[in-house]
Amino acid sequence: MRVSRRITRCMFVIALGLGLTASSGCAYFHNRWHDFSQMADIGVTWSDKNQFVLYSSFESILPLGYAHFDGHFAGWGGGQFGATRNSLDAWGVLVWGHEKVGWEDFDVDDPSTLFTQTVGLIGMPVGLFTDSNPNYVPS
Repeated sequence: MRVSRRITRCMFVIALGLGLTASSGCAYFHNRWHDFSQMADIGVTWSDKNQFVLYSSFESILPLGYAHFDGHFAGWGGGQFGATRNSLDAWGVLVWGHEKVGWEDFDVDDPSTLFTQTVGLIGMPVGLFTDSNPNYVPS
């Protein structure tokens, strides 16, 4: 039984791709895991006093709602699992919004210790020239 040239070429391309991927060692897969682990923070928040949060910001593109929270976070964040202090002050109206996030060691009165950014389709480009501080450091 004869194997067609198309199948032979396809098998060669797949074998070559797998060989190149494997030759890069574990570093490639380690880096992909690191990228994946940085995509979201999933956990539970709590505080000693009542606070209000109804806020969502998909990839900082579509912020919607309001949040004022100062308490604690437990779960998966920044590629780590654990619990830490957390603060979030945010608002958004889909095309424009603002976020101030604090993780672990921060002072809400010192902007240099907070991650601040203007969000939304219109807000993100404006934020590049104004108040953004992209030093996101979760748990």
